[in-house]
Amino acid sequence: LASRPGGMLDRASLRCASTNCWFLVHKDLEFGGFCCRKCHYRFESGSKCKKKHGGLCAQVVAPTNAQVAPAATPDNPFDWGGIAVSSPTVPPPAARTPAPAATARREPAAATAAAAAARRAPPLA
Repeated sequence: LASRPGGMLDRASLRCASTNCWFLVHKDLEFGGFCCRKCHYRFESGSKCKKKHGGLCAQVVAPTNAQVAPAATPDNPFDWGGIAVSSPTVPPPAARTPAPAATARREPAAATAAAAAARRAPPLA
């Protein structure tokens, strides 16, 4: 691993911290450990949005032996719908547990049909 004087890592040899990204980190320190702010957003939120990278992403493919960068939050994180994603406490997507499935209680079709028929029947005299 190449390092600069003072122990700073050489950004040109670091792969983006996002789990499924194979690009080098952005050359500017303001992007933290990511290739772009959009990649950081997807990493933090677990989003599977169609557009994977932002307009400022250089999209330079990292060498296969590149070390993964620490997941440092960008200076100005991506803001989606008025909610900035900048929490370093959110675990990476691989460490998250899936939300429990909704357990809506439904009556069997026969019981529903019988109840509907009872409501439509004329009252007994």
